[in-house]
Amino acid sequence: MDGVVQSENDKRLYRVVTLENGLTALLISDVEGLSKHHGENTTAMEGEITKNCSSDTEEDTEDDSDGSSETSEQEGLDDVNMSDEDNIPHHTKLRSEKKSAAALCIGVGSFYDPTEIPGMAHFLEHMVFMGSQKYPKENDFDDFLSRHGGESNAWTDCERTCFYFEVEQKHFHKALDKFAHFFISPLLLQDSVDREIEAVDNEFKMSIQQDSERVNQLVAQMAKPGHPMTKFLCGNTETLKTLPAERGIDIYKQLKDFYLQFYSAPLMTLVVHSRETLDTLESWVGDIFVTIPNKKLEKKSFSHMKDPFNTQAFTKLYKELTGGNGYGGFEHNSTWTGFSVSIVLTESGFNHVKEVLGAIFSYIEMLRKEGPQYWLFEEDRMLGVTKFRWKEQGDVVSYVENVSEFMQLYPPTDYLTGRCLTFEYDEQLIRDCLDELRIDNCNVMLMSKSFESEGICDQTEHWYGTKYTVCDIDPEWKKTWKDLKRDPEFYLPEPNPYIATDFNLKDVDPKDVSKHPRLVMNDSFCKVWYKKDTQFHVPKGQLFVELKSPVLLQSVENNTLLDLYIDLMIHNLNETIYPAVEAGFQYTLGTEDTGLVLTITGFSHKLALLFDTIFTYMNEFTVTEDLFQALQAQMKKYYYNEMIQPCRFSRMLRFKAIAPVSYPLAQRYQIIDTLTCQMLRDTVKMFMQQVFAECLVIGNFTPEEAVEIGNSLKSKMTGCPLPKSDQKKQGLLQLQEKPVYCQVQNFNTADDSCCLTNYYQSEPGTLYTSCVNELLGVRIKEPCFNILRTKHQLGYSVYAQNLITHGILGLAVTVECQATKFSMQKIDEHIEQFLQQFNRELEEITPEEFTTQVDSLVAVKKCEDTDLGEEASRWWQEILQQSYLFDRTEKEIAILQSLTPESLKQWYKQYLFGNQRKLSVQVVGKSGLSLPDSDETMVTSMVVDSKASGDKQFTQDLDKTEEVFNLLVDKNQAANAITNIAEFKRSLQLLPYNNIIS
Repeated sequence: MDGVVQSENDKRLYRVVTLENGLTALLISDVEGLSKHHGENTTAMEGEITKNCSSDTEEDTEDDSDGSSETSEQEGLDDVNMSDEDNIPHHTKLRSEKKSAAALCIGVGSFYDPTEIPGMAHFLEHMVFMGSQKYPKENDFDDFLSRHGGESNAWTDCERTCFYFEVEQKHFHKALDKFAHFFISPLLLQDSVDREIEAVDNEFKMSIQQDSERVNQLVAQMAKPGHPMTKFLCGNTETLKTLPAERGIDIYKQLKDFYLQFYSAPLMTLVVHSRETLDTLESWVGDIFVTIPNKKLEKKSFSHMKDPFNTQAFTKLYKELTGGNGYGGFEHNSTWTGFSVSIVLTESGFNHVKEVLGAIFSYIEMLRKEGPQYWLFEEDRMLGVTKFRWKEQGDVVSYVENVSEFMQLYPPTDYLTGRCLTFEYDEQLIRDCLDELRIDNCNVMLMSKSFESEGICDQTEHWYGTKYTVCDIDPEWKKTWKDLKRDPEFYLPEPNPYIATDFNLKDVDPKDVSKHPRLVMNDSFCKVWYKKDTQFHVPKGQLFVELKSPVLLQSVENNTLLDLYIDLMIHNLNETIYPAVEAGFQYTLGTEDTGLVLTITGFSHKLALLFDTIFTYMNEFTVTEDLFQALQAQMKKYYYNEMIQPCRFSRMLRFKAIAPVSYPLAQRYQIIDTLTCQMLRDTVKMFMQQVFAECLVIGNFTPEEAVEIGNSLKSKMTGCPLPKSDQKKQGLLQLQEKPVYCQVQNFNTADDSCCLTNYYQSEPGTLYTSCVNELLGVRIKEPCFNILRTKHQLGYSVYAQNLITHGILGLAVTVECQATKFSMQKIDEHIEQFLQQFNRELEEITPEEFTTQVDSLVAVKKCEDTDLGEEASRWWQEILQQSYLFDRTEKEIAILQSLTPESLKQWYKQYLFGNQRKLSVQVVGKSGLSLPDSDETMVTSMVVDSKASGDKQFTQDLDKTEEVFNLLVDKNQAANAITNIAEFKRSLQLLPYNNIIS
């Protein structure tokens, strides 16, 4: 058999083996320094890859989180253009250890569901992990992984189901054995059936508000009757419990029959990745996985069921009532591949849908007449070759997950290249594809909230309750589109100017090579940190720039206008920067509480050019009145779509209650219509007039190039230096030693989704206490999930996390649930009972168990970076938080190894009832207001004064602003209700921002 084609940059060893039972496994050995012989049949990519990349370099790409449960969080002003919560480990790592990972993909998915039991494949995915004959304890596997720095997950799609996990290397063999027995002899206990049906139902209910799921199910019902595309793939209580009971179907028997019929070794592909030799991995896999049963069944195929949407129902115009949070279209499967064009419409565009659709067909017609362009194919092919040649290793658990699926689709030679590389230019195939993009072969889906007031949606999709109406596409529209002439504004793309051609690694004087970032520029305008890549040896770079300014926190208007500025900047850059994205560059532009942050990643050759382009656009910002109004309306929709997610709304409310200055989206949503284009111009000008830039340049650069980037940045900064006093970060308000709750109704008043987060505040952290709190977070994570989610089924998403909020330590437990099932009071009671139960578990922890937990966290901290981006992000967090403690890992490991069980037990006491500084933030769904145990929930109006007690440095010049929430008072809850956030904040003391450096 031919070897697995791999990147020249990939120094791992690969071997494909087929076990006696028919299971195919890909073994990946990451043992450094081993030579590529001993019979290993691996083939480096040849031809153009070798010719076009002259450097003999090694190593890896893709982002990875280190598995720690520590969460360093910043308010981030709700991070409109960035992630909602930083979730970034606040420590550095020693590059000495690496996690091991495995994934098993089965060529069976939801298309295989019995017609009368939609969701069976997904249900079985849940049940498989509930214990095996060899390891019967229900949460044995998750508990084992949690204690050894690992985690697991699984998914089900149309034709495949995938299970995967990661764990510390020294526990990989044991984890593999536990993992394999889920497929050798799963218990599938009847006692677990009802609870896991509830888990599937909770997962379904969480997806109800997602437009992608709603639209996909609506499209599914347009397929031919009897085609698997028509199926309801997720399943819920109705399909897995209620209807089977009514029809006399034994769901437990059907579950076992489904497993016996389809979970067969020849349908399985396995990937194992570890720092063991290939021979060792082959021995392990052969011994452990060979007993998975071979049912000797032929793999079922759906590839003969072509053209599922060759129906009258598909080629129509659908108007759907949605939240407007986006739709990306179906992915392809073996029966069908679609081509989706998604356009976000302005109000004017919505009123001219005919013309917008005409523009799409006009562009397609231009492509058809121009015909296939070989140079475009070749440019795209070479981009793929270059990216693959310099591909970094990345997150191992994501890698094995992806490759295990690719093994279901491609021959062994293409396991790694299948979705990366294009090989043949087939002009006729391209023409055939273009010929399928016809007016008579398309479905038009128009989604808008405005259809609700118009009352035109007269039909309802059964599973998701989507309101819609359907009609024929106007024949006059079709005639107009067929007769369209080429629009002179449409053209084929130009040759890509951002394609890198210089892949040489820069030579740097040894004195300029350092273990940590070092300052190469530091003046009143700019500070530049520099670090040469000494680990990954790739011709890539990362550039981080923070533009610090107090303007962001001076008023809700400024805050909202800078949201709009970012959105308009991204819009203005899209056309110019698109070729750079195609060439492998990525950039983000977002906000921190101290200013704006720009990040750029990609090949070092053209990175400075891209930075210069972006910053020139930022500095020479222009906007028209029409564009401002269009994106103003779009931003308001974005705010709304964020607020209707209970967990996001809960976090916004928590920061409103404990941050000295905070402008939650509800407040921005309220005032955004009052803003003008001129106000935006004035605010951007004011922002740029006085800024301080702090940068990190890391990768394949010289110190001189880093200084040059700093000088280029300064040359475009036309304002005055920003005083250091205006560069400080804001602190946090200290909760009193009593429990309080802040309860609001879900922003989407028709939604039953709820979220409760119990936030337990601790104290300003030190290196010592942050280590203890992090160890607690690791230890509490799995029991929290097992008790509150698995046993009590409070909700699908349940988790505990230790927090660092503006330098203040804390613990949080979050439950996302349905109002029809539990009241906020009951969920809060369950959490408090769990905390007491966990305290009893901690009291009984043995020295051996404690040492195992400490060793696990130490191993996580010692895990090496898997790509340049991961290393860069760690250094950048130290800079962004203004702590600059680049040897944090070494200090934390020393502290962890000095801890005792007693230190953890004593630290935890502060989080128990009677000692708590507790804020329970509760977002209640529609039905939660009338549950029997909710007892006359009362609505209170509240006015918020943004001058609530806080750091005078931030609040002395603030404008008074108002917002209206509907705060609820639940008489059944023992804690004190917050009925006015401003008054509540005035009662609290301010803790200054705390740098955890000592």
